[in-house]
Amino acid sequence: MSKIEQLFDDFSPVSLAEWDQKIAKDLKGKSIKELEWTLDNNIELLPNYNKENAKVIEPQNSTSSKENKYSNEWNTSVFILVEGEKEANKKALKALAQGANALTFVGDINQLDILLKDIMIEIITLDFICARTSEISHELRLICQKRNLPYSELKGSISFDYLGNFARKGNWHNSFSDIIKEFNTHLSSASDCQLNLLTASNYYFQLSGANITQQLGIALAHGVEYFNILNQENTNELLANCLQFHFGIGGNYLAEIAKLRAFRILWSKVLDAFETSTEKLTINTVTSTLFWSDKQPKNNMLRATSSAMSAVIGGCDSLTIPPFDSVDENKESFSDRIAHNVQLILKEESYFDKVVDPAKGSYFIENLTSELVEKGWAFFQEIEKKGGYINSLESGFIQQEISLSADQLIQQFNSGELSLVGVNKYETDDKKVTLQRMPNETKSTAITPLSFLHIH
Repeated sequence: MSKIEQLFDDFSPVSLAEWDQKIAKDLKGKSIKELEWTLDNNIELLPNYNKENAKVIEPQNSTSSKENKYSNEWNTSVFILVEGEKEANKKALKALAQGANALTFVGDINQLDILLKDIMIEIITLDFICARTSEISHELRLICQKRNLPYSELKGSISFDYLGNFARKGNWHNSFSDIIKEFNTHLSSASDCQLNLLTASNYYFQLSGANITQQLGIALAHGVEYFNILNQENTNELLANCLQFHFGIGGNYLAEIAKLRAFRILWSKVLDAFETSTEKLTINTVTSTLFWSDKQPKNNMLRATSSAMSAVIGGCDSLTIPPFDSVDENKESFSDRIAHNVQLILKEESYFDKVVDPAKGSYFIENLTSELVEKGWAFFQEIEKKGGYINSLESGFIQQEISLSADQLIQQFNSGELSLVGVNKYETDDKKVTLQRMPNETKSTAITPLSFLHIH
């Protein structure tokens, strides 16, 4: 017996029944059942757990934990909308000077050399979200040649989530045959690089009101669809190594931690089914603006910090925090800096990057993770029974399920059952705010597009 184990000899074990008795006494006559709560309408959570009633998660293969098992390091990323390469370059250099070590460029990129001027691409992570994936890859190779840099050592991604864009917009960005051709052409360059070339974004679904169980199931189906449509010309191993996932992180602190932990376990089950595995699973995250206030925008800093902590403790590989006033028309110049500083404080002063999977061993988190694994897998199987991700969007199954979840979220918020300080509670004026669906921009669509929720 080790010295650490001997320390526990001085403490008698406390049974679950004894804990229940103590809680009941402290409640002074109230029922302990009043402390129970429900997540996603199908996960019953108890107020106390110990080894007697917590579910044990069986060990999984390597994708159930982060690739770097010796630290909890994550990329401090910044989204930059490219409306002009020169202006985007200035924003990128400013973000790097303020502590970012990863850049995500979004938009129609035509002059990559101008966009990356004076940026040391060899020491940061670069992510490009652009439909010109093959062209961007080729142009980036030329830049590496000019700078005498090894293209194979660049980190980040070059991708466009056509499947996610289909759900969001309701129409394919291009003909489906051309999309498959573009995917395969792009993947043909994967042999000599470590960049991620495929992305499955779950953020659109989170903003539309999908609950955590649905987010997990849809993310799995989204990833599996890539295998279904691309593995005729590509190996499963190549697809597994090229695919990254993008999640929105909401405000349910403990549940969002468990969501990311559960997804790594679930994705390892998917890869087992495809008889492949990978040491690499990239999970990029962004703090969700779904319940951010435009009346008291500085409160959003607190919400962003809480969500950021969930993402980091859950084991994200990259994190983006939007400026706290991104939902406000009157944007303040220092809000970008505050967004960077939240992550820097979590790293440099709070040391969140020093401990791998800090939630491991928590009976509550382990139990919740196990519940999400079970329920997320069940919803994924429902989608697969409907023919998979694309077929389920075309039939409207996914949209209908999300709509039901969104309806409940709207009802809870508008009735005050879901109470958010500075949003629908302790507001700055007497005007009541409501949670509503945003109108769809496109009138003619092949499928029903996702409807984002917003506070008005």
